Amino acid sequence: MRYGRLLVPALAGVAVGGVSAASSPSPNLKQGKILFVAACGGCHTLKAAGTHGTKGPNLAEEPKSFGGIVEQITFGGEGMPALGQGLSRLQVANIAAYVVKATPTSGARDD
Repeated sequence: MRYGRLLVPALAGVAVGGVSAASSPSPNLKQGKILFVAACGGCHTLKAAGTHGTKGPNLAEEPKSFGGIVEQITFGGEGMPALGQGLSRLQVANIAAYVVKATPTSGARDD
């Protein structure tokens, strides 16, 4: 299963779901990890977070951008539920920043 929108690079400073890398307060990576494990870890594998989900892709295997992750979390799609109404914009930004930082293939950063 592949989440195509997660791979769409966002333009620097462009808000996605009301959040942008340029306008967000400094992300809290510790909080992002906690939120990732709770909200995403049941479906996604991410070695840095110690999660082993099997419904969604292994996030370390696909390049992703901050904006692309924010969009995917907020709006869902391709098998992933939209989590934007259950999480605040800051929580979404914290998760996105954590995933970008925790994945070795995060060459598609937009910040």
